[in-house]
Amino acid sequence: MPTEKELVFLGRSNTNDFILKEDGVAVDLGGLTKIDLLFDDTTLVTNTTAAEYPIKWDENETGEQGKIMCQLGDKNIATGARTAKLITYDASNPDGVVWSGQNGIPFFVVAADA
Repeated sequence: MPTEKELVFLGRSNTNDFILKEDGVAVDLGGLTKIDLLFDDTTLVTNTTAAEYPIKWDENETGEQGKIMCQLGDKNIATGARTAKLITYDASNPDGVVWSGQNGIPFFVVAADA
């Protein structure tokens, strides 16, 4: 996961992209049933459709195994620093797997005109 802050531009169509890896190898996301993205421990997005935003993970859409693309510019997010957690669910992990590490993913949310 990134060590630099991810930028979200409110009102824009930018994406924040991540490659999920296990032991240095991109994971196969084909069996995922859901992804949750939490900002400051509050669920911002729950997505169950792999090929549609706000979170895409279908390899045919993202072009790469293990890649997740988040489009968050239209979400109701307060500007400023945020900490995010990305959680994936599949048949083997019905309670979810947290991919963002102990300290979360650092995000910074800015207004579209910034």
